[in-house]
Amino acid sequence: MNNQWFFRASNALVVFLAFVAPAKALPHAQTGDLYLLEYGRGAIVRIDGSGTPTIGVARSTIAAATGGAGVDFENRGIVFDAAGNMYFTEGVSRSILKRATDGTVSVLSSQSNIAGVTGHASANPRGVDIAADGNLYVTDSVSNSVLKVNPTTGATSVFANEASLLAAAVAANTTPADGTRVVSIKTGIAATPNGKLYVVSDGDPDTVFELDTLAAAAPKVVAAGLPLFDLDLFASTNPLNNQVVIGNDGSGGGGDAGHASNPPKQPDQYFTLDPTGPSLNVFINEAALDALASLAAGVPVNVDLEGGTAFDRFGNFYFGDLTTNSIYKVDPSLNGSLFVSATSLQNLTGVAPDFEGGMAFAPLLRDRAIPEPVTATLGLMGLMSLTLRARRRR
Repeated sequence: MNNQWFFRASNALVVFLAFVAPAKALPHAQTGDLYLLEYGRGAIVRIDGSGTPTIGVARSTIAAATGGAGVDFENRGIVFDAAGNMYFTEGVSRSILKRATDGTVSVLSSQSNIAGVTGHASANPRGVDIAADGNLYVTDSVSNSVLKVNPTTGATSVFANEASLLAAAVAANTTPADGTRVVSIKTGIAATPNGKLYVVSDGDPDTVFELDTLAAAAPKVVAAGLPLFDLDLFASTNPLNNQVVIGNDGSGGGGDAGHASNPPKQPDQYFTLDPTGPSLNVFINEAALDALASLAAGVPVNVDLEGGTAFDRFGNFYFGDLTTNSIYKVDPSLNGSLFVSATSLQNLTGVAPDFEGGMAFAPLLRDRAIPEPVTATLGLMGLMSLTLRARRRR
């Protein structure tokens, strides 16, 4: 009797531990909600998996943290770390901000702090990503440099300055038609798991630079010139193959008058940069993008790719279109659909949306993760043992 009682109690304890004891964290972050820097309202919008938007961080909360008169998210970036802390740039204060997991929003690195390390009178932080070394890397369009920022202390330094990027362009012999090279760092920046960082220059010629955050290596050019055109857009890394997707801004007529060489207009499209080549290939062309937006809108649409881009962990690609002010989703097989409409965003914020800010997925954080295989096996063994013992008593 005592032995039977002991084994029954042991089996019950196994089942209890299997389903009640805390499980270890998942080995990788799962895709949580999508967060959008909504330029029209100046708020950070949270969008769940069904495409339903809510306010993630209010405009008033951000303005209170910066002390600014308003909030400007035009051409600003956003990123999350694995713990769920949010980092983003803002245009009125021209600062880098952090929203901690407890909801507190604070300035991580101010304009004066950034200007102090770049040696310029002002600063304009725009794109942001987190590299394999755990640091933030931020583009500054005043100094045309890439900043390195400690995500905990906010300590800021120049990781790659304009002179080093120009030297890389010279070494790659990327000479524009008028013979004058120009580096113009805007918003595009994307990190890959091997420690590399890809930074987009809307200069002359349009250029993609590769930086190494894990080794002391000079910047190098991995793509330059046509068909790259007016690269003032966002960049994102595909987690399925670690290729970088870069937006090509072909909107408007004529050539790129911002360049002395005035190259001819190119299509609005997304490229994939395969760093192993390196090779540049069309990811989604203008005809496909226009067709997707036109089908959703019910009228012909010419897309304007000023909006942010993001991948979820399943390789689905999301992009914001300024013409329709909507977000579209493209799966790995390149099947597209409308994800968030301008109407749903306007119903939320009360103002017409303006898709010129970045977007990023938060990690899906769980207090209890999926039970580990060993734990689940023990639970199953316990249930099987209890079932067999119950049958024997019949």
